[in-house]
Amino acid sequence: MYGQTRNGWLSVAVFLAVDFGPGLLVRRMRSARSRASGVHHVDVMDGVNFERLLADRFRASGWRVTMTPKDSDYGADLILERRSDKVAVQAKRYTSTVGISAVQQVIGAIHHYKASRGMVVTNSHFTPNAIELAASADVELWDRDALQAFLVDTGRGVEAVDPRESRRCPRCGRSLIQRSGPRGQFWGCTGFPKCRYTEQK
Repeated sequence: MYGQTRNGWLSVAVFLAVDFGPGLLVRRMRSARSRASGVHHVDVMDGVNFERLLADRFRASGWRVTMTPKDSDYGADLILERRSDKVAVQAKRYTSTVGISAVQQVIGAIHHYKASRGMVVTNSHFTPNAIELAASADVELWDRDALQAFLVDTGRGVEAVDPRESRRCPRCGRSLIQRSGPRGQFWGCTGFPKCRYTEQK
């Protein structure tokens, strides 16, 4: 009887290890990556701060970044340039899935800014229609998983940002973003290097 019970518990343990072990490990790894990336702070940012964050991280990756005007962006929030590559980027800080309109916007931006390709970056996920259109239009889609990997690769995660903070450069009117230098943190213009305005925190 004891032997049968012991064998029964052993079978249950093996079943749980096989069926739930890998899944549990994957969930824990995803949770650890999520904490390391700070993507949950992104979830409570406003759209402007999300664009600033992406601009700063793309600069850290070696891109020249221009933030487009808020009132007439023609479908792109950021323009990335490196060597002969020019990318129109649409940033979508969403609580729901991102639909086909975001892809359509960036397709228009590719033509307007004469970009070589387009990209939509979100803290969420994409609808099947958005994925299908992007695949046929040379538009790269970065969903929540891709964003988390990018944030981890380009820094030590994201710190909470007060969504009420929307600072503007007094010289050119572009957004200011928090940066770090030899003398500590400061505000720098996103129009750099054309505009070199800085302001100590």
